[in-house]
Amino acid sequence: MQLTDYIDFKSSKLPVFVQSEVAECGITCLAMIGYYHGYKINMLAMRQKYPVGIQGITVKQILKVADDIGLSGRVLKLELGQLAKVKGPAILHWNFNHFVTLCSVNRNGVIIHDPAKGRVKLDWNQLSESFTGIVIELTPSSSFEQKDDRVKMPLTAFIGKVEGLGASLLKIFVIAIILQCLFLAAPYYIRLVIDQGIPLSDNNMLLWLLGGFIAITLLTSASNVIRSAAILYLDKNLGFQVKANIQRHLLHLPMSFFETRHIGDIKSRFEAFNEVQRMISRGFISAVVEGLLGITTLIIMYSYEPSLAIISLSFLLLTLMVRLFLTSKENKHLEQALAKQAKENSHFIETIRAIMPIKCYVKESARLSSWLNLFADTTNENIQREKVIISAEISQEFISKLDYLIIIFLGALLIIDNVFTVGMFIAFLAYRQQFSNSAQTLVDQLFRFKLASTYLRRMSDIVLQEQETDNSTQPLIKDNIKGHIEIRNLHFRYNPSSNWLFQGLSFEIKAGESVVITGRSGLGKSSLLKLMTGLINAEQGDYFLDGQSIKSIGVRNFRSMCATVMQNDQLLNGSLIENITFFEPTPNLDKVIEAAKGAYIWQEIQAMPMGLHSQAGDLGSALSGGQKQRLLLARALYSQPKVLFLDEATSHLDSKTEVHVNQYLKEKCITRISVAHRQETIESADRIINLESLIKNNKIELAS
Repeated sequence: MQLTDYIDFKSSKLPVFVQSEVAECGITCLAMIGYYHGYKINMLAMRQKYPVGIQGITVKQILKVADDIGLSGRVLKLELGQLAKVKGPAILHWNFNHFVTLCSVNRNGVIIHDPAKGRVKLDWNQLSESFTGIVIELTPSSSFEQKDDRVKMPLTAFIGKVEGLGASLLKIFVIAIILQCLFLAAPYYIRLVIDQGIPLSDNNMLLWLLGGFIAITLLTSASNVIRSAAILYLDKNLGFQVKANIQRHLLHLPMSFFETRHIGDIKSRFEAFNEVQRMISRGFISAVVEGLLGITTLIIMYSYEPSLAIISLSFLLLTLMVRLFLTSKENKHLEQALAKQAKENSHFIETIRAIMPIKCYVKESARLSSWLNLFADTTNENIQREKVIISAEISQEFISKLDYLIIIFLGALLIIDNVFTVGMFIAFLAYRQQFSNSAQTLVDQLFRFKLASTYLRRMSDIVLQEQETDNSTQPLIKDNIKGHIEIRNLHFRYNPSSNWLFQGLSFEIKAGESVVITGRSGLGKSSLLKLMTGLINAEQGDYFLDGQSIKSIGVRNFRSMCATVMQNDQLLNGSLIENITFFEPTPNLDKVIEAAKGAYIWQEIQAMPMGLHSQAGDLGSALSGGQKQRLLLARALYSQPKVLFLDEATSHLDSKTEVHVNQYLKEKCITRISVAHRQETIESADRIINLESLIKNNKIELAS
């Protein structure tokens, strides 16, 4: 590859942003380039302003978002050798399914900021394997503004309300202060022994000093025990309450949050609190106490000899400068290591869940190879981080030893000049060691706080997300609900930049009626069911249950009247009765049996060795596909719903079983809205909604 020029867009100004959602690489690249030009925005704000669905984003949509933030864009078709002519950081189309940010070009290759991998160096051969030739060049337009639109991440948003937190922190703080005061007495003991006890040959004085400082040591040990117990209690209490707060928040997030993220990434972000918890319960108190102790010790050192105290303080400032330089590098490696580890975890979970097709297609080696690549990426990133940590530790140790050697040299000169006694000098060295230890601990904690921002950013993807909108007031009385459903003027698209899926959709389903929604794959049948159950939200339009708007009665109230059997429903780890009742603490056995009979699975349950207490397993691996579907249907029937939503819920049933199930549902006068392709299911309906016809003509077909 011959280049006559090279470019480097001041890569230190171009941040590395990592995507959280599987399809948000496009807006992540835009956020990086906007930040480079002075529009400070983080991914949380970007995601809120420009949401991207699971389908991803097109070049045209990227240009539309870029225009909205004041960036003028043009699309270029370039050869590799022409990349050096690109103005400013640009977006490259990658592997036909991804976008990355071009950071710099030189004779050896390029540096890109990949939203999925971080900062990556590529040679020209590697670049040619992935670059499609499409470049989106972005430059500030006349409407571009340098401003700060970052969503703030206050610590209180992550912690929430924790009972007893202030009192526990105060208790630990007071005990820690007492401990540090006791520690300050030790050097004075050494000075008294050397300067007075030994020269005077006063055995009684030495015994009194020994007894007094043994008492101080015992008091120190007792205080340590109390402090450790208090920290242990705070750790347990803080961890339990905050994780409960985060889990509660997570469970109330909209369905779109889970559909656009890998399970391993969600787990990684949830567990990021462990580091924040240690920072609060141990690091915060330690930083404050060590800071106070360091200041106190420095004052004592200054009273002994000002010049020596100033020298130690100067070396501390040098340590701070070195750590500040290295911590920014460590932070980048930490963020990328966490993101890569989340991908590795997701791959592992997917492999376990898909073990049957992996074995059937003899793909064990392929899955192992792809996992090893991810594991190697994570390991390499951790190695790079460890190198930075080792550099920081060695630098810190060298500076501390250099300080110590200079202090000894100057102290010896002071003894020769009769400014110091030997006891004073040894005491000063002890105070200097305490100052050094406190200062090093304080520096470590301060930079841990800086690193904790990485964990907070990962947690923010959960805790700063808006929960499902719900206006539920008084619970509905199920016996008063008939099950009449009406949809009015429904408008929906996956994101503001995509085309409308439904526009002005309206139809009505009478109470107790069975309706089947048909249409070709990809038309939006499952999305319509999710809209009707409130799992995703429409931009316009309303839903009505017995004439009451779902917006007024609340989506949770509406769901309590309904039941669903969706395509991706799962059985949970537990017994059959636990799965049917959805783990009710006091299940109604009569309702369980009736639901199982209605789903035509009661006889098979009775034939099992443990009956209702047979284990289903977290994947239901001991059950056939038809048995799983009927158990899921039994779970739906157990709640005695007024409206039942079924998405291919009988696809694994034989014709006889399906007829029995449909007859039972008809007798119960449950309003049924089904998505189906099987002719038997379609023919059993009272009406058929051909979705394509409904979208075009707003007309519902009658069943033949």
